[in-house]
This record gives sequence, C-alpha cells and structure tokens, in this order.
Amino acid sequence: PESALRSVLDAHVERASDRERAAALETAAAGRVDEAVATLARLAAAEPDRPAHFDALVDVLIEAGRIDAAAERLADVPLGREGDAALEQRRARLEVARAAAVGDADPVGARYAAAARAFLEGRHEAALEDWLDLMRTAPRWGDGAAQRGLRAAFRLLGDGHELAQRYRRRMAALLH
Repeated sequence: PESALRSVLDAHVERASDRERAAALETAAAGRVDEAVATLARLAAAEPDRPAHFDALVDVLIEAGRIDAAAERLADVPLGREGDAALEQRRARLEVARAAAVGDADPVGARYAAAARAFLEGRHEAALEDWLDLMRTAPRWGDGAAQRGLRAAFRLLGDGHELAQRYRRRMAALLH
C-alpha cells in the first residue's frame, strides 16, 4: 500500500530536522551543550520516528557527563526500539561512563574508575586487564562492578572483536 511505501521511503529522505540535528551536534562540540540538548530533545519529541534524534540526544548527554539525564532518557525508550542494537550500545557506553565517574574514595574505586576512563580514551586492552584484575582481587567490590564493566566493554567492542573474545574467555575461566 502507498502508506507503507511512504513510511519506508520517508526513513531515507533527508528532512530539515536532520540538518537541524547535525547543527545541534556541532553546537555541542563547540561547548554549547545546553543549547544542543534543548534542540535535540525538541527534535526527538517532535519526530519519534527518527531514532537518530533520540540517539544524538543520548550521545550528547553522555559526552557532556550528564550521566543521570542520559540514564533517564534511556529508561524512557521510544516505542518500537526495545532490543535495538544501537540502544544497547548506548546503554553499555552509559555504564562505562558511569564507571568513569566513580569517586576515588577507596583504592579499588579509583582503579575501577581509572579502567573505565582508559576504555573511553581508547586504551581498551589496559582497561580490560584492570577490570579482570579487579574481578580477581576484589570480586565483591561494588556488587560485582568489575564484571559489569567487562561485560559493558564487550558489548561496546562487539562480539567479533579479538579483545572481547580473548577477555571473555579469561573472565569465564576466572568465574569457573
């Protein structure tokens, strides 16, 4: 039917809001995060059929360190997006960002947060090694936080990534 064809085509046709989203991302990169968040929130609410608006909003919030605001958005996922791989990636990224924000009140917490920051900076193997060592030396710290950090990193790296495969095997050996 024509309506089905229109909805398929509409997903691939650029709208003015797509250009507005791109401009908002540039605004965020320039340091005007509040302005970018307001624009992206308006776009996500006005066009829920454009998941890129919602995704960009969550990304900007995470990058700006607004962890709680990003978590609130991810808790209120638009209809039809549950189980979406892109959302799962954002949830994993949020988990690592939250880990990086942990205070260094104790030595284990400091190591945990440092590993998360290393991962976000692209030093993946160092982060995975630190989290694995924390699983070995402080398995109960943070109610299993090191294991959660590893699992989030695996989701971000992807199942086929060599580091994810290697450290998943090492984690399994440690657990069993």
